[in-house]
Amino acid sequence: LMQVGLYNEGRYYNPDNIDTSEQTATSISTAVGLPGNFMTSYSVLKSLPGMTVVTDEKVNTLLCMVNSATHEPAILSEPEYEPAAEVDNSEYDLAHASRFSVDGQTIFVNDLLQMSHYHVNMASLMRIGEWLDHLRAQGVYDNTRIIITADHGRNQALSDDYIFGSEVYDDICFYNPLLMVKDFGETEFKTDYSFMTNADCPVLAFKDLIEDPVNPFTGNKVEDSAKYAEERIVHYSFSWQPDKNNGGTFARGAWFSVKGNILDKNNWTTLGVY
Repeated sequence: LMQVGLYNEGRYYNPDNIDTSEQTATSISTAVGLPGNFMTSYSVLKSLPGMTVVTDEKVNTLLCMVNSATHEPAILSEPEYEPAAEVDNSEYDLAHASRFSVDGQTIFVNDLLQMSHYHVNMASLMRIGEWLDHLRAQGVYDNTRIIITADHGRNQALSDDYIFGSEVYDDICFYNPLLMVKDFGETEFKTDYSFMTNADCPVLAFKDLIEDPVNPFTGNKVEDSAKYAEERIVHYSFSWQPDKNNGGTFARGAWFSVKGNILDKNNWTTLGVY
């Protein structure tokens, strides 16, 4: 009976009564309060090493995990990119402004939307990196295929080089989600600019393990031949929700064609809104 009052939405044992469910950012470098939605997902990433149990059973296993930490932008304490009740990165941001330029490429991180998304992506990748180090220490990293992918990118105007039109959805970053693959026994880190999509994940997962895999729901062969077409058609739907965008046709949205390297804005053509 007393739980609701004592728990106080997470404010228990909180003498300063700091809001643990919502963060208020006062600038791109300062914020007060804990971002509750981010914390829910971030706490899982932070706890992965402690949640992982290694056994000697000689069986093949599949672990599929979804985490929404990067969906919840927040200002975190640098350089650890950890959540804190009060954040002030003013000195760090000023001293490390050059960190957004790497190998001759620079991204714009000048407003709260850009900085908060940068922070949660940094935090997520750092915590995943710590978990991968843990897997190495436990001796199960090399014999594991690891695929890390995002469900979508985001239009953040990070570079003029990625803007190919005047609309908010004319940003290559919208259509370039994260995709990282570590195969069995692989040790080198490399960047591959071959055309891929996050729909390649089943093909990547089945490679050399399942011969001629078939989608059990559709009966269709799991393969990626369609992506090798000379010209690819890209659709941005104005209604992404399944309860609004379903059936045999796409909901109204913008259509594009792209050839070759998708990171070259000159390879994109707007086909119109239909």
